[in-house]
Amino acid sequence: MNSCPRTIFDQSLSVPSNCKYEKMHIFDNCNYDYAVKLINHITKRTYNDEQMWSKLASLLYIPEGSIKLECYDRDNNVQQCLLVDNVCHVIMNNNLTIQKQCTNHSAPLDVSYFKTEENPPVSHHPKYNTITYVCNKPLCKMHLVVVFQITNAIKKLHNYLNYFKDFAANLKKQTGEELPINYNVQMQDDLNYTRGLVAISPHIDKRVPPGTIFSTPEVLESINAEKVFEEEIQVYGPLRYGVAVPFTEANGQQVFYITAIRSSSKLATTTRFAIGQFIGYIHHFYTLLPKNKENVLTYFVKSSSTLEWVRTLTTVKDENDNYATGTTLTNAAVIKKGKRGKTFEGVVTLFGRNYSAVYKPFFLFHAKVLLFSTTLTK
Repeated sequence: MNSCPRTIFDQSLSVPSNCKYEKMHIFDNCNYDYAVKLINHITKRTYNDEQMWSKLASLLYIPEGSIKLECYDRDNNVQQCLLVDNVCHVIMNNNLTIQKQCTNHSAPLDVSYFKTEENPPVSHHPKYNTITYVCNKPLCKMHLVVVFQITNAIKKLHNYLNYFKDFAANLKKQTGEELPINYNVQMQDDLNYTRGLVAISPHIDKRVPPGTIFSTPEVLESINAEKVFEEEIQVYGPLRYGVAVPFTEANGQQVFYITAIRSSSKLATTTRFAIGQFIGYIHHFYTLLPKNKENVLTYFVKSSSTLEWVRTLTTVKDENDNYATGTTLTNAAVIKKGKRGKTFEGVVTLFGRNYSAVYKPFFLFHAKVLLFSTTLTK
């Protein structure tokens, strides 16, 4: 390359045109000098620490203390602290490991007890950040823990979705075949099938991004009859041997996986292998967070037929305690924010349960999608 790439941290520093770059390693003095300038530039930025700590203190402490202090324990059950000078003690890290308990603390409380640490890697273990604090407001751990949990959950979901293109590319390498793959979800409102995840080719993916409707009649005939489709079809360009496998979700909505391959001696084995791997990838979504009703995730796509946000992958449970796959977003405030490309933060009611929630829009797979995470309020 003829020049160093612009860093995402700062777009205002000019990059010398003679810098060379490869895989984020420094190879010459030019890169080194630029890195030093960038670090110096970032470290000179100023922050209003007094204002930040003041807001933090108001969330955590009350001067007179709480005679009957309640804290959440590590299982999110309300725990009555026994002693007058007890405080809630919270330890969190970016792997969502959380310790919460009542502890004895007779010294005056202030934000000096709020600590953030970056633990160095030990052998094969990665770095992780730890937040530790004490507080004496009833259930005072809730706000910070919720923000921490939700932010990390959305990060996990975003990373999972970003990996999809790599997953599709690896699948082609494993089989030595061009294998378009497509995950489709039946919408509850109009029973059409919206594309949730698509990996065909860079050119075609732009024409059929997530949210567009799958409409190949011969495939849908089998899917609606809950039968596996295995025939030659004219889809995604040339004639291919296609395989589509339907599943009925617990809430009655259909989903199906489809792949197709050009004529080959390995038609059946290759397509079935691809479908099996694809099912495994989708299953991994349901393991991103601990299995409980409190922390949930949703990947929304906007249907081109109804212009509504559809839950394509979700761990949100409906009134019958089934995953609410194929249902639509109805909260007007969230929809308004999403339309403007803004993040929504607040309390929402989903199927009779109240959640502290974040809905964050992203541009993925040539389309605007909505990622959602929340934790159940007490």
